Amino acid sequence: MRIDEPLPGRSAWASGRRGDPAVPVLVTAIWIERLAIGLGRPGAPIRRCGMGPEKARSAGARLAAGLAPGRPVIVLGVCGALRRSAKPGQVVVAERVSVEGRETALSPDDQLTSVVVDALRRSGIRAELGAVETVRRPVWGTRRAELAASGGDVVDTETGYLFEALGARPMAAVRAVSDAPSTGLAGLPRSGLAGLAAVRRTARALGRPPLHLSEGIGY
Repeated sequence: MRIDEPLPGRSAWASGRRGDPAVPVLVTAIWIERLAIGLGRPGAPIRRCGMGPEKARSAGARLAAGLAPGRPVIVLGVCGALRRSAKPGQVVVAERVSVEGRETALSPDDQLTSVVVDALRRSGIRAELGAVETVRRPVWGTRRAELAASGGDVVDTETGYLFEALGARPMAAVRAVSDAPSTGLAGLPRSGLAGLAAVRRTARALGRPPLHLSEGIGY
């Protein structure tokens, strides 16, 4: 997915609009992902949830209680790839989210997902639609092969739990591959940096119009 045309315009988060209910809140798991997002888009509304079901569900419930009804949320961070063709730094936008092998009750919002994909493509990011598998803890080897066989493309430890906790609102998820089956242990530091760099680029792209969603999302 490529579009060579750059997306013009100022950031939707500029001029103090972080509290605007049409501006998406970005949620990420750990401090280094939050740092990457902040470097890509200074001033963005960011929340950190932690890894795993307990932390993600708790953070999601607190966030849902504090957000205006219908305010969009985008889960953004790194992930593990399940398919051998995947490369570090590849960006995947969720079209389906599963938790421990079962689909979540709340799926990614089609309109918000479309807006996100369009914003990334306009910024020159090769985003692909794919299936996100959420599990309780990082997995490797045989378990990753099982998740791939069930139709998963990438794996993380928070997206599905957040979706379940955040309730009925526009939600999307964007994951950047930080390790892949082809990486190997020796390549993890470099692939991790590639994933974080992709998170930074994604945050920058999502901070540009049309990610001010007053006219794009019917909520």
